Amino acid sequence: MADDGLFPTEDVPLLIDESIGIHPTAKRRHKPSTRFSHFEGCPAALVERILQSPCQQTREGVLIVKVADTTGFYAKTDRDARDPSTREFHKPAAREVRVVIYSQEVLGSRASGPLMEIVSINAY
Repeated sequence: MADDGLFPTEDVPLLIDESIGIHPTAKRRHKPSTRFSHFEGCPAALVERILQSPCQQTREGVLIVKVADTTGFYAKTDRDARDPSTREFHKPAAREVRVVIYSQEVLGSRASGPLMEIVSINAY
């Protein structure tokens, strides 16, 4: 799959700082070129939005962050929303965004990786 320029395509977490990164699956799925929701901004801006928003721990090592400022987030769309001439998806701007974050322990990650990783951007 082509790189959209926001996230490197290698199968390692994108380390934003020592405490938070973006899981490889999230890097592959949450891009403008896929039907999944995405954030139109740099990874550091995504983390800044997360840090400024309320979060809820659903179980040990799992956080759900309800992003307060949804500007730049686009909602998931179905396969029928792809323009046949450009093969691009037409995604609506998100009205609500929840970011799912897992700890290293939940992911079974390497000790040298970030303490937490973004695993999903759920935009509606």
